[in-house]
Amino acid sequence: MDQTCRWCQKSFRIEPEDLEFYQTISPTFGGKKFEIPPPTLCYQCRLQRRLLFRNERNLYRRNCELTGKPTLTIFSEPYRMYSREAWWGDSWNELAYGRDFDFSKTVAEQLKSLSLAVPHSNMYQVNCENSEYSNQTLNCRNCYLLFGGGNSENVLYSKFVVNSHDVMDALSVNKLEWCYEASYCDSCYGCQYVSYSRNCGNSLFIEDCESCQDCLLCVGLDHAQYYVMNKSVGKEAYEKMKAELMPLTHEKTEMLRAKLAQLRASVPKRPHLFGSENCTGDLVVNSKNCFSCFDATNCEDSKYINFGPKNIRSYDCIFSAPDGLRFCYEMCSTSGMETSMAVYLGWNGGSTYYSQECQFCHDVFACVSMKKKQYCILNKQYTKEDYEKLVARIIEHMKETGEWGEYMNPLASSFGYNESIAQEYFPLTREQALEKGFKWRDQEVPLVAPASGDALTCQQCQKPYKLIDQERAFYEKFQLPIPNLCPNCRHKRRVAIRPTFTV
Repeated sequence: MDQTCRWCQKSFRIEPEDLEFYQTISPTFGGKKFEIPPPTLCYQCRLQRRLLFRNERNLYRRNCELTGKPTLTIFSEPYRMYSREAWWGDSWNELAYGRDFDFSKTVAEQLKSLSLAVPHSNMYQVNCENSEYSNQTLNCRNCYLLFGGGNSENVLYSKFVVNSHDVMDALSVNKLEWCYEASYCDSCYGCQYVSYSRNCGNSLFIEDCESCQDCLLCVGLDHAQYYVMNKSVGKEAYEKMKAELMPLTHEKTEMLRAKLAQLRASVPKRPHLFGSENCTGDLVVNSKNCFSCFDATNCEDSKYINFGPKNIRSYDCIFSAPDGLRFCYEMCSTSGMETSMAVYLGWNGGSTYYSQECQFCHDVFACVSMKKKQYCILNKQYTKEDYEKLVARIIEHMKETGEWGEYMNPLASSFGYNESIAQEYFPLTREQALEKGFKWRDQEVPLVAPASGDALTCQQCQKPYKLIDQERAFYEKFQLPIPNLCPNCRHKRRVAIRPTFTV
């Protein structure tokens, strides 16, 4: 059936298999099944709504409210904040912030009130060493301004980097070594200015290439070596041409970017579906029966997945690394979850609904900033029987307020629209955001930088940034120019090459 999106007014299609999915995941409480209705927003507006709950790269200097220790955090005032160590400690109890459900208010209003009261973990890191200036990272070492990463070392100024080392200025990459300005790449070594490429080595300014070595200014090649502008030139001529280019300067890189763009326009674009069956989208790997999925790996029977591995029978989920999701709907920044809906930042739990930042929790509803809890509503503990009875009443209330089956209302987000990554993929002006009912942070978001390093000024935004010793050594090793744009502006340039999440 056809629907009209209540945000953008565009028409979108709900297929019979979508209705079957909503029926399958509809939960039962107190012996009654509560049907999940079809969405009222189109896929992109649903994605935008989830993204405005996640702040990755806007960092603030504050003191932990429990220990007084100075720390970095993604939470600006008035939200309360503990350091990660204090948040996971036993010296405070999140149930102390519990409150009764108020049937005169919406769930979003009560989530907002609870979020302002309960302390939040300053950032989200697990088993990271010497990586203070990073967020949403797991098993990382010596990383700086890495936002979203795992099992990586010596990674700087990057986003979504896994299983990699000695990488700078990268976006959504896996198994890279000694690479610079790489986007949407897998298993590459010694490549600079490379995108949408796999199993490539020692190449410069290449795009959409596979199993290529020693190539320069190439697009759409397979198993090629010593190619320039998609033509074979031989080893001697290739090495001579590359030697004449080095060291690179800003003028040379802009010239090479222009040539690559010209070549790209003449080469047919091919889909990036690898080892996948019956799938649509882009950058889909080893998946089956997945539709409108982007940056999805090892997924099955899912739809509208973004940046996530191991999603099984799930819809509208983004950022599910490393463990994926099963039978979930409308999830953001969640991993290891089952049979859950409308959750932001939930890890290793199940049967969780309309909750934020709940780790190792099961059977919780409308909770914020909790760990290892069960049968809680608004951070208040209940017995199993009382929990199910009250949840059933709350869902009936949410049907009346129009909240049931939708993701959390933007009112419940802890961040201004311009702090969240919704601004990266769906940029709005302050006026546009406020007109849509989104929050906006009027104070300028800081660009947090270390105390040491050479001070520079971004040629695009005119803001200061610093050059640290670790990156200077990298530029010298590969004869690269010192960047004249700050990390944020470089990141925006990489995001801009990403096609919209539509098929």
